[in-house]
Amino acid sequence: MQLHFRSAAPETAIEELNALLPEHARLITIDGHSGVGKSRVAKALSPLRRSTLIQIDKLVIAARPTPTYVPKVDREQLAAALSSSLAQGSAVVDGLCIEHLVPAHYGDRFRIYVRSAADGEGLRDEIDRRAKLGTNLYHKRYNPEALADLVVTVPYQF
Repeated sequence: MQLHFRSAAPETAIEELNALLPEHARLITIDGHSGVGKSRVAKALSPLRRSTLIQIDKLVIAARPTPTYVPKVDREQLAAALSSSLAQGSAVVDGLCIEHLVPAHYGDRFRIYVRSAADGEGLRDEIDRRAKLGTNLYHKRYNPEALADLVVTVPYQF
């Protein structure tokens, strides 16, 4: 059953958001479009969960000659961070294309998808960001919002 959470600023309602997550969840992934607040949620949630925070954006190698996101991610560094964090306890991972970058062999996860309550031009901006980052195919292939255990909706201008 998919849960939904709506907040003007989920990092300030983090206790309520945390209560929706199962206590035993060792791997929590936070996916969504660029700029919707994934990192804010992850930064607020990881200390409550006593989990290591892994931000995929910090593993991007900007010098790699590709215009899209996924090929720029240092997957070896991501794998090492995941393995180490899970060996020590738990991890909260945030970034784009989570389903593609964090394979199933890391075990069960609780999936959070952060989306904006966009309307009008906001939706167009979100589609444009996907095209620029090269994540359109990812969203069509994985449909991460539909896979999510919890969908967090935030205002468009977050």
